[in-house]
Amino acid sequence: MADKSGQALIRGIDISKLAKGFADEDNVFKRFVRMESTTAREIRWYQKTSGFLDTVATTGITKTWIQPMAVGARPFVIEQSWTRNTSYVKKFFVESPWISIEDIKDSDVDVLTTNTRDIRRAVDRKVDLRIFSVLNEAAAATPTIPNPTLVNTTVATANGWNDAVTGNPIKDMIVGKRKIRQQGYNPVGAIVAMNSIEEEFFIDYLINVKGSSIPGFSSPVLLWACLG
Repeated sequence: MADKSGQALIRGIDISKLAKGFADEDNVFKRFVRMESTTAREIRWYQKTSGFLDTVATTGITKTWIQPMAVGARPFVIEQSWTRNTSYVKKFFVESPWISIEDIKDSDVDVLTTNTRDIRRAVDRKVDLRIFSVLNEAAAATPTIPNPTLVNTTVATANGWNDAVTGNPIKDMIVGKRKIRQQGYNPVGAIVAMNSIEEEFFIDYLINVKGSSIPGFSSPVLLWACLG
């Protein structure tokens, strides 16, 4: 016997148009660089030579008051040097496809919101990759300098962090702090940035390579690595 309309079971369906459960990787480099607005495509700026001012002569600044130093002798003249650089604005932008209001209302998912969100993240990702490429000198920060020396880089110890025998990430970080100090800057509070591969090598170094030497430290690191 066929069900009548009054006898049929009424089954409902609840459709959520909001995409849930996002756990995306953050783009982090932009927050650590200086951001300024500009009204032109070309920016001219000056880079001050880092480090402490000094003289070529070893006794240029320090003088001992003994003869035969002439009375009223003039001191050495020192001054800061500046390098003029030119940068050109890079524009990062894309466009969403045209989405009709009918498609927005008829779609089970919120296509407009999710598309807008992911487009913004795509642009942020490209900006982050550009900053990273300049930091590791894979790309010139200023097109007028073919071989930029704006970033003081150094090679990793021996064969790098993926070599459990010769790699030494702790040594590399200490070398980085020392080189920052040599330029006259304070490394206290500095942030170590590493990608997922270097993080894997670094944690493996602390737990498996040096874990027996520092068990009180490597055990919490192991727990943290497992839990994320």
